[in-house]
Amino acid sequence: MTRIAARSSTMYVSARPIKRKHVPCYVKRFIGYLCFSLSLALVAGPFTGVYVVKEVTVKKSLPVYRLGAGGSGISGTQRAMEINVTKRITAPLPWFEPMRYLLVGLSLFIGIWAISGIYKRWPGIHLTPRPWIWLGDGICIIFLSLAAFCAGEHLGVEYFRMLPSFNDEKAFGWIALVYVPVAAILALFSSQQFGQSIEIGTDGITVYSQDKPVFLPWNHVTGLNPSNSYIPVERIGGVWPRKLQTKLRIETLEETVTLAEPGPKKTKEKIIAALLRNAPETLRHDIKTLKENW
Repeated sequence: MTRIAARSSTMYVSARPIKRKHVPCYVKRFIGYLCFSLSLALVAGPFTGVYVVKEVTVKKSLPVYRLGAGGSGISGTQRAMEINVTKRITAPLPWFEPMRYLLVGLSLFIGIWAISGIYKRWPGIHLTPRPWIWLGDGICIIFLSLAAFCAGEHLGVEYFRMLPSFNDEKAFGWIALVYVPVAAILALFSSQQFGQSIEIGTDGITVYSQDKPVFLPWNHVTGLNPSNSYIPVERIGGVWPRKLQTKLRIETLEETVTLAEPGPKKTKEKIIAALLRNAPETLRHDIKTLKENW
């Protein structure tokens, strides 16, 4: 909702979030996740940096021994068994190291540019403290760096005949396929979980979520209700729901705005105290219920 008259007026019109010409927060975080995880994988990943010039198959003889009577010992050679052994002739990739650190610098530059602004302070009460946001993003980047290494390893083996570091190329290929989709899912979840702020005043509630401020005047707010969200968890006997968090649903005449559950307990107390100071009497019962169940 957007006010079209003076602050003291009660005339409002329906409106969408305030439009701004910028890249959405989750897109910035997605690009940052990709770039930082790639740079971490390039720096710390055990890439061989050599490629297979050719493979040569040679025959090798292995002696086969016969045990003596009763398994007392080796009595002599029975026969020689021949097996085929494939040897790889390798050579260093001359461009690998320069390209490796060039990509590190480029990905760091793009990553810093992408995430610039997503940690800015919005007005009101932030649902997640900034150190918690940094920690959450760091965990996501470290997790994605493993997939980035698998993707780089797979591309090197498939297109440049690079000698793999591990002998499980099929698994690396599957992990490489899900690298970008998983990064997108994590960026969207992190932006929804970490990028929210709420400002509570005498005229209404302003919710800041993913760079999109939404104003909700009190005369349009019909309810403040806690809502549990669940994830499926496999337990004995099947798959059962497990509580993930309790969100706050702000219901209005036209839409419902959902707030993620704040991390610290004191943040919930600040929000409830601000609601008690500013909300109209018609919402007091909802606030009391919220105080008991949130």
